[in-house]
Amino acid sequence: MSKRIFSRPKKIDLKKSQRSLLSALISGEEPVAVGIIDNAINNAWQPSSIYIDMIGNSMVEIGSMWHKGQLIIAVEHRATQIALRLFDRIQRAYIDSHRSGLRAIIAAVQGENHSMGALTFADLLRIEGWNVDYLGADVPPISIAKMIADSKPNLIGLSVTTFENIPAAVKTIDAIRKTPNSPVTIVGGSAVKLKTSAQLITKADYVESDPLRTIKWLSTKFQLGISERTIDTILIDIGDRIQSFRKSRGLSQLQLASEAQIDRSYISALENGKQNISFATMKNISDALGIRISELLAED
Repeated sequence: MSKRIFSRPKKIDLKKSQRSLLSALISGEEPVAVGIIDNAINNAWQPSSIYIDMIGNSMVEIGSMWHKGQLIIAVEHRATQIALRLFDRIQRAYIDSHRSGLRAIIAAVQGENHSMGALTFADLLRIEGWNVDYLGADVPPISIAKMIADSKPNLIGLSVTTFENIPAAVKTIDAIRKTPNSPVTIVGGSAVKLKTSAQLITKADYVESDPLRTIKWLSTKFQLGISERTIDTILIDIGDRIQSFRKSRGLSQLQLASEAQIDRSYISALENGKQNISFATMKNISDALGIRISELLAED
């Protein structure tokens, strides 16, 4: 989870930015849209405000205007492509190196061609420190099951925008549940706002259309509210520091292991974040490196 502090935009500033961005997207003025987003980023606005309140609301409005015949489909497509490039800009600005050690797969279910909501949620998870595999739109259940076997994620997030694709979500969840050690599974998207949808999606761990409520639920589920960092991330960070200090002192893994009176394979496992470490071993390693234990534990 990012440790930077974000600010909630004032309502009057948010409304002004929403109107300006909507106008820029409709007219295809990408440089203007970029300037609006950059201003929000420079003011350290909450990422959710930029993704959901600004871009998300603008695209919903544009979609509504198209359905009413007020815009041609080419304008909607152009706005979508600009919005996707804005997403990339926001992601690069907000995502830092601090990782939670958790992995997620996010996808729109088979038959679902609306994927912007899924992409928004994927980016918000990345900002929260998750490693995310985003699969895009129209993903068959068998493909998701194969990805689970290959990458062993902690979380599967399924997006469904239209009610007609709810059965595809149910089928996908069934396929997920058949995988060994099936991950936590959540379902989001505008279609799950309907009470009927929630009644059909009974095997998911969590069903919610609001991405912020979902992230809050995940923080509790994975105890990220208690500690922003998992043990896996802590071990990876310690391993990275051991390797950095070792190399800066011109030591091989074998030399460090000899100085710390431990096995070389143990040092290799530590540096790759694959091995737990006791306080006594940490003391031996820090002594061998000529540093304080606190330097191995210090957060960047």
